[in-house]
Amino acid sequence: MSSRVHSNDKSTETAMSFSFGFSSNDFSDDELAESTSVAALGDASANGAANGQLGSALDDVQLVDDISIVQPAQHSLESLLRGLQGVRLSFETVASPETGTVLYRRELFDIKHQLMSSEGDKELDIIVNEDLKRNVYEGGLKSWECSLDLVDLLSARRTDLAAVSKVIEIGCGTALPTEYVFREYLLSNRKNGLTLVLTDYNFTVLQLASLPNMILTWAKETLDRDQWAMLQRSEDPTVPVMDNELLLTADLLQRFRESLAERHVTLDFVSGSWGRKFTDIVHSLLPQCEGTTAASLVLTSETIYQPENLPLITETLLDLKGYIGGPTTVLVAAKDIYFGVGGSVLDFEKRLDGLNVQYNTTKIQSGLKRSIVTI
Repeated sequence: MSSRVHSNDKSTETAMSFSFGFSSNDFSDDELAESTSVAALGDASANGAANGQLGSALDDVQLVDDISIVQPAQHSLESLLRGLQGVRLSFETVASPETGTVLYRRELFDIKHQLMSSEGDKELDIIVNEDLKRNVYEGGLKSWECSLDLVDLLSARRTDLAAVSKVIEIGCGTALPTEYVFREYLLSNRKNGLTLVLTDYNFTVLQLASLPNMILTWAKETLDRDQWAMLQRSEDPTVPVMDNELLLTADLLQRFRESLAERHVTLDFVSGSWGRKFTDIVHSLLPQCEGTTAASLVLTSETIYQPENLPLITETLLDLKGYIGGPTTVLVAAKDIYFGVGGSVLDFEKRLDGLNVQYNTTKIQSGLKRSIVTI
């Protein structure tokens, strides 16, 4: 692994204190097939960012006027939990390739089964049967391998996580990186406060994948075996209790709420397309605290694959970093080249160069070349 540090037109080579080693087959069962039919969230103008004028893509009128684009919306934890009560989650453990960090993830077949059991509509049919559909489904039910790159990077720097008070994940999908930060917070028994904001184009993904994975992590890391069984049998003592399934009873979800409150953890969710309305919503969930030394993380993986969305995702990330202020780190994990699509890490770096943004690129040594850009 190598790392490059960029500051305007300067470039130097530095060595990092940790290493990565992946194969191109990691997470192949869930990795999205490369396709030319991937979705775009609106063709944002590239001119403003290229000229160093931040904001033109965020304010593109198409993001508001195009009726095919899902408009941003905030969702409370309570609103998502209402759709999960009584659901039995089937899940699996996922180990990150480099550090072997174990995370919990709801099974894809289980999500699709719940969707198919719902009253059908066009959107749900697309989500169940397709990998991607323009302005309808952005592939968030599947885990992308670069999200595990972020987990390994965070794990290698886990001693720094004690200072983190805010995490925003853009295009979170299964939210494995945020899940890792949440897990470390739980295991540390800290109660100094943690704000988590999970965002994805699809509300369905947030409710059926992102939040369930957070609940699974909380349950596996904080409940003993007696509590695991008791909370699932609170309504029916004959309910079977399994190691790889979790029944979301009213009592279990209430204990989840209480545990978050006791630990001063807040969970918020935002669906819909990026743009000015999106960033305004996220701003409202992140009250600025002047003089704080607490650190913040803005995480995203596999979101720079579409060239026409590059100005929009770039300006979204920089807007959030600028708004939060203080020691805020943006981590962008991606494949070096998205064959058949056109996006690349190099294009992202060029856009950052055009905006005079300092960044560091860590190259991951694997069969399928990938990188993590730190801003």
